[in-house]
Order: sequence, then structure tokens, then C-alpha cells
Amino acid sequence: MYERTFPGRGPSLVFHHDVVRVWQLPPERFLQAGLPLLPLATVSNVAAEQLPTVLTALAERLRDEAGPELKTTLWAATEIPLGLNHPEERVKELTEEITTMVLGIQGLEESSVYQGIFSRGKAEEARAILIRQGRKKWGEPDEQILARIAGIGDLARLDLLSERILDANTWDEWLAADEPSA
Repeated sequence: MYERTFPGRGPSLVFHHDVVRVWQLPPERFLQAGLPLLPLATVSNVAAEQLPTVLTALAERLRDEAGPELKTTLWAATEIPLGLNHPEERVKELTEEITTMVLGIQGLEESSVYQGIFSRGKAEEARAILIRQGRKKWGEPDEQILARIAGIGDLARLDLLSERILDANTWDEWLAADEPSA
């Protein structure tokens, strides 16, 4: 229970909640719920042989009830958790036909949501590589340097920094080359 009170007035807002273990619940519970909960059906208590049927039922609801952008977003939110329990090849095998036949989504990688996830992952990987290279060249970065690097999300900037790391002599000099000129 979560409770908020006003001094001298008693409880003004009370939330009662339970922990729900999705993996213990049957997939039907999520397939019959609102659209945002549909992706959880794939990580619920679903047998491997039942998964294609669950995915088809989920996709049919999306096709019938969701607009194009929501459909694409929720389908991406369905595919990603599948990777928790299945190898990438199996996920592709399970979803490829449904993606095009039932949902009519061609080239999920063209989705802005998919691209955002992919871009963030690439940026995180690039920052991690640059920090490792910088540590080897200049030693341990301080918190300010790490914060500055963490704030760079643009892949083009990170790529440029990867080239400049060879020429700089310090963390500050390297990062100063990235800052816009006044």
C-alpha cells in the first residue's frame, strides 16, 4: 500500500498494489487485456509450442484495434522481450511471417521506435569503446569527463571523436575538439 496524507487531514491518496509475476500468469490474461499489455503475453506462462498461436492472436488484435504507429510500436515491444527466452534466429522465425502477413508491417527496421532503440544501443557501445580507449591512453577519467561522454548521443559525433582520439593528448583536449566553436 502507498499512502499520501495532508497534515492534520489524514489520508488523501491511497494505492493498494500487488506484485504480479508475469511469467506465472496464463497468456490469455494478457491477450484479453488492453492493447498496451499484449506484449506481455509472450513472456507469460506460455508453452513453446503454444507461442506461434499466442503471437498470431496478439497480432490479430493489433491489426484490428491499433492504428499504424501504435501497431508498430507494440509489435516491437512484443519482439524485444521474446529475446529474453529465445535466440535471435527463433524470434525471427516466429515473427517474420506474422509481421508481414497479419500486420502488414514491412521492414520493421524502418520504424522510428526500432531505429531509436538501435541507435541508442549503438551510441552506448561507441561510448563504451571510446572510454576504454581513452583509459588506455590517458588513464581513468573523472566523473565530469564521464558525464560529458554520456551526454553525447549522436553517432556522427561519436564517430568523429573516435578519429580524434589518436591525436589528442588528454581527456579534456580530446573532448574540447568535440565542442562547438564560439
